[in-house]
Amino acid sequence: MVDRIPCIVKQLMKSEKARLQTFSSWPFTDPQDLAQAGFFCVRWSDLVQCFCCGGELSGSDLKDDAWKEHSRSFPHCFFILGHNVGNVPLQMDDEGYPEKGCPPCMKTLKERLSSFDDVQHPVDPKKLAEAGFYSTGKGEEVLCFSCGGGLENWKRQLDPFQQHAKHYPGCKFLATTKGQAFINNIQLHRHKRQKNSAAIIRNVASL
Repeated sequence: MVDRIPCIVKQLMKSEKARLQTFSSWPFTDPQDLAQAGFFCVRWSDLVQCFCCGGELSGSDLKDDAWKEHSRSFPHCFFILGHNVGNVPLQMDDEGYPEKGCPPCMKTLKERLSSFDDVQHPVDPKKLAEAGFYSTGKGEEVLCFSCGGGLENWKRQLDPFQQHAKHYPGCKFLATTKGQAFINNIQLHRHKRQKNSAAIIRNVASL
């Protein structure tokens, strides 16, 4: 597909927040899911368009997961393939941390790991800390120091990085550590793993 997005619009729509704001009167599927998947609403129509590849889809045709539809319709999109195309995740400051919420000390792996000292957790604390999580001290609850995403109800076999990417794909720490291709791949297959998942508790970044 030929990219027909004007340059100024393309630059603006690199921001997930800006993309989400275009869905103010969107009557179809979850607009947040669409904005995360790179789409913004084309004004005065039922079309959505990718800020990266320029691909367009009709809202009435978006009956499946936005990531899956994007990949199926535009498999060569650099954003879907995980390239660094300048995407700006929702509610991150200039350094990639939440505008409100997480303790600055938890930016270090050592501090995150120490938060599990008096906690019995079904998942290896080192793996959780490496994936950006620290313990809240309340049972199995963990929060990400970067995006503020919270998870609980863990099972021993769950992979922290995969759970992080599944529930909080906009996390900048996750993108830096694992790469956008890893995140996008998890998003594309997340429905297959729905029954084998930790549960969201809250997202501190949105408080």
